[in-house]
Amino acid sequence: MPNSNLNFELGTIWTEDNLKIMRGMNSNTVDLIYADPPFNSDKKWQRPLEGKLQETIERLIENDEELLQKWCDYVDDNKDSLNRVLIKFNDAWEYNAEKEEQHETIIRERFPALHQIIEGIGESHSLKMKAYMIFMAVRIIEMKRILRDTGVLCLHCDDSAGHYLKILLDAIFESSNFRCDIAWKRQPAKSQSTRMFGRVTDNLMVYSKGDQYTFNSVYTQLSEEYIKTKYRYDDHDGKGRYRLDNLVAFGGYHYDYEGYQCPAKGWGRTEESMRKLHKEGKIHFPVDKNGNPAYHRRLQKKLYLSETKGIDVGNMWFDPKPINSMAKEKTGYPTQKPLALLERVIQALSNKGDIVFDPFCGCATAIEAAYRLGRNWIGCDQSFMSVPLVRYRLQGNAKAICNYKVNRTSAPVRKDIQDEPVQPNFHSKLTSNEREEIRMYYFGQQKGVCLGCGNHYDYKIFHLDHRQAKSKGGKDAKENLQLLCGPCNSRKGAKDESECSWMWKHTEKYKIVFK
Repeated sequence: MPNSNLNFELGTIWTEDNLKIMRGMNSNTVDLIYADPPFNSDKKWQRPLEGKLQETIERLIENDEELLQKWCDYVDDNKDSLNRVLIKFNDAWEYNAEKEEQHETIIRERFPALHQIIEGIGESHSLKMKAYMIFMAVRIIEMKRILRDTGVLCLHCDDSAGHYLKILLDAIFESSNFRCDIAWKRQPAKSQSTRMFGRVTDNLMVYSKGDQYTFNSVYTQLSEEYIKTKYRYDDHDGKGRYRLDNLVAFGGYHYDYEGYQCPAKGWGRTEESMRKLHKEGKIHFPVDKNGNPAYHRRLQKKLYLSETKGIDVGNMWFDPKPINSMAKEKTGYPTQKPLALLERVIQALSNKGDIVFDPFCGCATAIEAAYRLGRNWIGCDQSFMSVPLVRYRLQGNAKAICNYKVNRTSAPVRKDIQDEPVQPNFHSKLTSNEREEIRMYYFGQQKGVCLGCGNHYDYKIFHLDHRQAKSKGGKDAKENLQLLCGPCNSRKGAKDESECSWMWKHTEKYKIVFK
């Protein structure tokens, strides 16, 4: 159930970089993250909205002036030659050393082994893949932080970069918390694959934050053919059809039962448990053709069709079927996943009332699935299109539409970073322990925000900086110290902060007041 640690409103859709949003979220707040990020397909996707979707969206938002204006601006900038509204996103990557410096520093300082692996990927594969790995690594770090201790991450990918993403996940979540790799058949095999087998599957990699996590078994219906061939026994006692199952277990319990000999491997149940089954009429006693006990044959357990939930879903999913051109739920979004797929994931990995977060929510399939299953939800997508698409997907649910927060771009402000209660001693010469105390003090004062770039970071990333450089007479005094992340500290160097106009604290957005 939702906890009191939340610093955001449920039902919020952010149209902003999800890294910025996640860095502003309190730790241990989300129960399930379903992430369907770009796959590093090296494509620039562009598709028109499906059918009458544009008309429906405009009708749904006509009374929301702010949303309607943003929609009109989007439509004006994203039309094709046939005057259709286009959905666009870029999945082509380029490595920019200066741009990636800040993110690489975080990975290098917190996960040095992972940083070396990413460097190796850049050399063995490509710089494009390295850029993609950095993009994903810093986000997966935040995903783990915001998950509750019983939380689960389900990362949707394909073979474009899935094997590399597995390495990132093992390093950040720890390999012991890997739970499952689900293969989902996303499309039928192509009729002519002349050079290699058709690539028809996606992967859903599941990791938990710890040993305790949510999992609810999911079952599929039995086919008529399966029932006919397997459930072929009926004692005509009103209990209906049943099939037979093994009672033997290697290294089991050794005893004879009702004259039937114990198998060499032993029974899988104690004698007391066996008598309980017998009393319930769930043991099959073999007989010969004359109806006499066949003591040389094995006892078996009766599994009644009426008590069967279905077939336990494994990690090879041939259903749900992909969205076809005639599907009612089709929006035109290039990488849209079927609603039934997301319902299965959310049903298995969360409970009613849990918070489900989709940081790449696109056309809002996960959000609709979460709402249908009684979960709380939040979502984020860089494109404005996610807002009207959420409105469209939830159009039949007036309560859901009224309760969701439209198009927020401002990140939450973390409230789980407490001010240091005791102010440390400030004087001209500081020991290493005193410097550490001061660093912790400013971490609390700045709420985990770097005063250079304005981003939230882990405590380990920060460096104690002198506003006026010591080489220019700056002292180890309270009013002359601040925290900067590694890259900003390097950029500022020996300059005074008055010489660094690029710093976030010089902008209008700077709101931190030191106590």
